[in-house]
Amino acid sequence: MKINRVSATNFRSFGECENPLDGCGFEFEFLPALNTVVGENNSGKTNIIRIVKKIIDFLESMNFSNE
Repeated sequence: MKINRVSATNFRSFGECENPLDGCGFEFEFLPALNTVVGENNSGKTNIIRIVKKIIDFLESMNFSNE
């Protein structure tokens, strides 16, 4: 499995967003190799990890339900 990009709106510190096309929310594109997340305290670094974990958990649940 490879995740190339994640985006989020209305998730924890990424705030509410009525229309994601307005540029609100969050988007993160992963590089092919190692990626690091750097930022101030309370800027949403852990929430990026939580989003990725939710994606992986969802994909794993879909895989197991298809077996």
